[in-house]
Amino acid sequence: MGSTSDHIPFDQLVDLAEGRVTAEERATVQAHVDTCVQCADDIAWLERVIDLMRSDDSVEPPPCVVAGVVDLFRSQTISAAPDRPRLIRAVLRFDSARLAAPIGRRAGPTGERQLLFSAEQFHLDLRMIPADGLVAVAGQVLGASVGGQVELHSAEVSVHAMLNDMSEFVLPAIPPGVYSLNLRIDDLEVEIAGLTLEA
Repeated sequence: MGSTSDHIPFDQLVDLAEGRVTAEERATVQAHVDTCVQCADDIAWLERVIDLMRSDDSVEPPPCVVAGVVDLFRSQTISAAPDRPRLIRAVLRFDSARLAAPIGRRAGPTGERQLLFSAEQFHLDLRMIPADGLVAVAGQVLGASVGGQVELHSAEVSVHAMLNDMSEFVLPAIPPGVYSLNLRIDDLEVEIAGLTLEA
């Protein structure tokens, strides 16, 4: 151990701290520890931990107490789980606005826009229909069980609707802008952030 770049293996430091080395080994290891800050810190930490372990007079609690505490935390976790739906971020798969319009329609108003999003087992078909400076949003959730709620909101506007038996919804017409759409089904929440509505 002549070089300070070589460190004492941890198991030898433990043996030194517990006094399980011969006098010759102790002298060799101690000579290195006196010149190596890292090994000196390790041996000081080991001596503190070993002293704490030797002076520890705590008693193991009875198994029934441990089981009761574990059950207490388990019941809180189970009861808290339904309050927090699992959040899924939807991914855009199709946008009709990105398709080239037919020759006769290129100069006219854009009209209805269709978007298709995917979120794990769900697909969300959205239709944006501009009318009188507002935009109506309708859609259908594919792959969903019956029931759920859709909310479209920004800092100024918030509208919502329930899914019908066909997992369809129609939201009231709202002003153009950037919105977030949240779909809640059972313990899941699907989010579409930054949804731009254009009249």
